[in-house]
Amino acid sequence: MQNILGKYTEANVSQEEGKENPLEELVDKTEYHVFKGTNRVVCCLHLKKGGSVIAVSDAPVEDDFNEDVGKSIARDRAMDQLSMMENYAKSKGSSK
Repeated sequence: MQNILGKYTEANVSQEEGKENPLEELVDKTEYHVFKGTNRVVCCLHLKKGGSVIAVSDAPVEDDFNEDVGKSIARDRAMDQLSMMENYAKSKGSSK
């Protein structure tokens, strides 16, 4: 079976964590929740200026579930959402 997780192997997850992302400055804290009996991980980014961004990851097959990988995927998705929010805010600010 082909690895559908792509870059989300355990080795790559630990390597990715050390990379700098300018959006990290906007995040006050990160929380995760794994729903008992599921493959679902929720990541909540609490922002320094208030508000939060939430994203979810699901393992397609229960046997493939790895909590650390799920957390990494959910956090990446939350950071993608934060990036889209920041880009939208910048586009609205520059049009005035």
